[in-house]
Amino acid sequence: MPRGDFYPRFSSLTALSSLDLSGNTLGGQIPADLGGFASLRYLNLSVNVLEGPLNITGLVNLETIDVTVNRLSGAIPASFPPNCGSLVNVNLSPKSASS
Repeated sequence: MPRGDFYPRFSSLTALSSLDLSGNTLGGQIPADLGGFASLRYLNLSVNVLEGPLNITGLVNLETIDVTVNRLSGAIPASFPPNCGSLVNVNLSPKSASS
């Protein structure tokens, strides 16, 4: 199955409010540029092969995040979620409910 990385020009989409990249076999780390999406309210990166820490600094309007079924690692910071006062739904479980 092919494995992809994030498209480098995503960082120019600063007014984006919803991003669903689930099930795309995206690999590598979640790019730091993702923090530039200050308008982002919904983020679904589930069912990929993302690795490394969960870095969502800068996503101040985020309401929902789903990063299930990935290879993320590292401790969740005590300040998680950083500056996300609107965050309502968080799904960090390593496996989906149907697994």
